[in-house]
Amino acid sequence: MKALLRKILRPIVYIFTYLPFKRKVNVTRAGTPLKKGISAVVAMKNEEYILPLCLKSLVGFADQVIIIDNGSDDDSLLVANEFKEKFNDKIQVDIVELPNALLGDCREKGLELSEYQWHLRWDADMVAYTSGNHDMKILREKALNDNTPRAIQLPRLNLNGDLSHHEPDKLEDPGEPILIWLTKDVIYKEFGKFDTIRVPFYYQQVQETHNYYFHCQGLKSIDNLMHRFHYFTWRELINSIPEQEQDERIKNYEVFKNLRNEYLFHSKDINTIKFRYQKQLFPKFIKLGTQNSYPYPDVIKEEIDSGNERFKILYENGKPYSRKDSKDFEMENYSISEEDEKWSISEFMDRLLNENYKDYIK
Repeated sequence: MKALLRKILRPIVYIFTYLPFKRKVNVTRAGTPLKKGISAVVAMKNEEYILPLCLKSLVGFADQVIIIDNGSDDDSLLVANEFKEKFNDKIQVDIVELPNALLGDCREKGLELSEYQWHLRWDADMVAYTSGNHDMKILREKALNDNTPRAIQLPRLNLNGDLSHHEPDKLEDPGEPILIWLTKDVIYKEFGKFDTIRVPFYYQQVQETHNYYFHCQGLKSIDNLMHRFHYFTWRELINSIPEQEQDERIKNYEVFKNLRNEYLFHSKDINTIKFRYQKQLFPKFIKLGTQNSYPYPDVIKEEIDSGNERFKILYENGKPYSRKDSKDFEMENYSISEEDEKWSISEFMDRLLNENYKDYIK
């Protein structure tokens, strides 16, 4: 009903609220005219492995890449600066550090720095096609040849764990609106555990059917995966409880994380927690099958062919059971205890599906 109403009313709103004022709204946050082209905003935290592939895949598609670092303590910033130095003659690269900022604030900073008419909401674990029928430059030409304010939803292909696995029934999904005609009316808002982009009523909502990129969502260190596992839950909790009603033990993310770890994993030891998190996570992954009709993007294929993949799902008796991270030396030498063997995945899932933050702070 809402979509139908928008379809009927949008042309009217477009004529009366956009067309007479388009010179005033088609501007940067500083009030200068937007240039023809695409600004890609890449938000990141501890993405040193997949980030080089992500950034390289944007060359030729984006005119400006704005990299917002959210407090990385790995080599992500080094990777970003190396990219800037290497491709500075082909693409404008801006790097901003916003440690501990909310993701929505990082995105909003990206809007503030955008100089081009189209805004690409990109993540550090997204890798675009750079050639062939799925080449993202095809989308670039389509966008630049149409001056209608639009929010374009792009479908995606999802890898998880390593470059050749995914979760069951989650290889493909319709994605989100991530390519947006930029006006000063476009904003980011916190909504639950995520940030969402808000566009005016006069915008067209377009669903693209062609796949242009891979989402390498689980190609992160176990520390980063666990950070995301806790952070988005904490963020949703903080956004849902009025500040004056928040318990002091959940206001601080680190305190919340430690309490939740102990509740879900029955341990305070970080390596024990990491092992048990992996124990419940990786066995459900399945190998990318021959039924997949999509080729790898060039930069991913190059990484596979190089033999330098950092992450590899491990198999035992024909079934995945864990993952090797060539840079995680502590977990490589981790000694599995009797308590680890007894730790129950089903009990973990029951607690996770029925969790209440008040259980952590009893």
